Amino acid sequence: MQIRRRKNRLSLFRTVYDKARKRGRTVHIGSVPTDGTPTPDALRQLLTQKEQDQLWKELDAMRREREKLERRRTALNLPKLLAQSTHWYLYESSKSAELSQLAKSSRDAFSELLAAMVKAGVGRRRSSKPRQK
Repeated sequence: MQIRRRKNRLSLFRTVYDKARKRGRTVHIGSVPTDGTPTPDALRQLLTQKEQDQLWKELDAMRREREKLERRRTALNLPKLLAQSTHWYLYESSKSAELSQLAKSSRDAFSELLAAMVKAGVGRRRSSKPRQK
């Protein structure tokens, strides 16, 4: 089976031998959206198990690619998000139990981010002062 990417869809083709022409010809089986929408049952029934596996593998690769791009976009927007969050905490929020919980989860996530930066070799390590006895 051949899979061709066309905008936001994958078109599925199968080569079928044509006795009259004495050669193979490409037959369009169907198409599926690349956004994670489930494959229609009618199309799934037309595919062999091997073709279904090939299709799932392609869809999974595209999903991973989309997620990778989304993580990159998030990382590129992070400085702006942090500046906006800082302003919100300082000037627009009011103390509440929900805010305390949000602050705690934000601190935990930020600590994980700092550790990931250090592990990636781009973060700053704290230099600890020698303890005095």
